[in-house]
Amino acid sequence: MTFTRMVPSVLLSVVLVGSLGACSGGDTVDAIVRAVEQGDGDAVDFEMVLGGQWDHFLVICPYDGDVNESLGFEWADAPEPAYEEGSQEIVFVRDNEVVGSSRFGFGEVNFCRSGGWPLMAKGDTVTFDQLDSGVWQAVR
Repeated sequence: MTFTRMVPSVLLSVVLVGSLGACSGGDTVDAIVRAVEQGDGDAVDFEMVLGGQWDHFLVICPYDGDVNESLGFEWADAPEPAYEEGSQEIVFVRDNEVVGSSRFGFGEVNFCRSGGWPLMAKGDTVTFDQLDSGVWQAVR
């Protein structure tokens, strides 16, 4: 059975970075899974959960193209394509500067379905399906 969950990127991003520092991968995954499950298919206002100041976020998946090109500016710590097959990373941007990031595995939530992600604006939504395996799959 597949369940669809709508999660505003506002909520998703704020949960991931909290105060815009780097989060541990486990904390990030736990926060995403809780938020998606609590949404029960409805849009959830993540700004009510945690605060944070950022304008955009970018999901970085293994074998994505040039991260700096996707961001639209130079990020000194940008991973190279194929940086790590077993992980995905979400970076948060404010005024053309990365202000937070979180790298985590694919065990409970997977943002890397197919193709690269565009730079997402605050307020954009992300849809999740829960696969039979129990993993939450982002389908945008």
